[in-house]
Amino acid sequence: MEENQEFINEFLTTIFNEILKIEQIVMAKAFPRLSVNEIHVISAVCETMRIGADNRATAVAKKLGITAGSLTTAVTNLERKGYLVRRHDEKDRRIVRIFPTESGKSAYRYHEKFHSDMVSHAIENLKENERQVLVKALVNIETFFRTQYEV
Repeated sequence: MEENQEFINEFLTTIFNEILKIEQIVMAKAFPRLSVNEIHVISAVCETMRIGADNRATAVAKKLGITAGSLTTAVTNLERKGYLVRRHDEKDRRIVRIFPTESGKSAYRYHEKFHSDMVSHAIENLKENERQVLVKALVNIETFFRTQYEV
């Protein structure tokens, strides 16, 4: 493997786990009762609300790439902790929609700031053409995973 490829391979295999570890530590300081996975469930719900997308349980589970059963377990725990609530749709009572509480919205904003700060720091000293190259490389990685592993 070429020297650059070896570096990139090592970097990519290490950085993902490092980001998750750091994210857990940072989030635990403000929200000690939440795991990173729970934060991601809250974020998925808040994101659907932010963009006006479907906040039905089935749609949120699909967005997260998890089963409806796994989402049900997570939402039950997050309801108990006071971060999410489930409500039946007013027009069709069979449909369950998920909403963040004020605590859930607060956790979402804190999590979003973590990511925003991380990205801002990563690109702050890059010229515009360098940012474009970085974006192209990241899109190539995403495309590889989506096409090779059908995620």
